[in-house]
Amino acid sequence: MEQERDDSVYRAQNVASATDATIHVATQQQKPVRKFFQRKRIFTSIILFLSAGIAIFLLGKYTEYRSYHVTFQEKHTLPGQQTIFTLSDGSIVELHNEATLRYPEEFKGFRREVYLQGEATFEIERDSLRPFTIHTHEFRTTGIGTSLNIKTTADIITVSVAKGIAHVEAGDNMQIVLPKEKISYSRITKKMIKANVDTTHEFASR
Repeated sequence: MEQERDDSVYRAQNVASATDATIHVATQQQKPVRKFFQRKRIFTSIILFLSAGIAIFLLGKYTEYRSYHVTFQEKHTLPGQQTIFTLSDGSIVELHNEATLRYPEEFKGFRREVYLQGEATFEIERDSLRPFTIHTHEFRTTGIGTSLNIKTTADIITVSVAKGIAHVEAGDNMQIVLPKEKISYSRITKKMIKANVDTTHEFASR
């Protein structure tokens, strides 16, 4: 009887050991599966985060486009004619003989940009958050609260500053123009030359 009892106990222990081994093996097999799903959840979260970021970026760009989508007006002077007018931001423009200025009906967003052919004198209204840029061909002149004169011909662009500071650039060339200074830019050689100048003539009518 005792032998039978010992055999029963031995068999029960073997069954328990086999069960424990099976559970251990199953647990070890489940670990890679759990890691896989954990990584999948992390990867899915990253994808969702990036997708949300891209969506917000595109929405911002669309909003920016809508805010910058403006209606342009154009003023032109005839031979021997000059005209003075005020832009929507309060900047004053004197358009000289046979010149054309293309400008927004209303400045929107963080930019104030106009396009000039010929000669014009600008009294730029100060707005430190919205620099004022004048485009003349590939040449750009930017100021904040600046009085300046720009004259364009087929080959030469000149910028004279009476008050404030102007930043001029064309391609890789950049210069700062101070009061009573003038920059001459050659569209042929792509070079800038700075000189001192008496701005009385350019601003005589102002």
